[in-house]
Amino acid sequence: MKQIWRPVVVALSALVLATGCSGGGGGDGGGGADLAVDEMGPLYVNNCELLTDAEVSELAGEEVVATADVPGIGCKWEPPGEANPLVRLLAVRSSGDSATYAQEELPNAPEVVIELEGIGDDAVAVSVNGGLDLVIARKGDLFVEFDRDTLSWT
Repeated sequence: MKQIWRPVVVALSALVLATGCSGGGGGDGGGGADLAVDEMGPLYVNNCELLTDAEVSELAGEEVVATADVPGIGCKWEPPGEANPLVRLLAVRSSGDSATYAQEELPNAPEVVIELEGIGDDAVAVSVNGGLDLVIARKGDLFVEFDRDTLSWT
């Protein structure tokens, strides 16, 4: 399996820096998202800036470039000249832990939710269709959703 954990850690760290806080509690750091502490939902950060094209290309195993950041959907990376996204990343503010978030946000009940150690406050890998469909990581009340269409467990 290609190493998905490194980009997830990088994206979560970049999100924490972009929002100017350590997740959950506002913070007085500069730059980043301008949300009230109790406001939940997509963050006003450019999801395409949380990872570089090179980092995502390494994971995808081929060259990909970021497309426009779409509110509520996130950033998608595609091979140049194609309209077939291979990777998607979305940053949100929510409550609970990663497993609860996965259960609440996925349209189909996940078949498998595996807790991952050493990523943020907590993280889970989610399988809906037998493959690795999504990784969700949390730091405070900041979450990143990271999925890659063709990543497998093996």
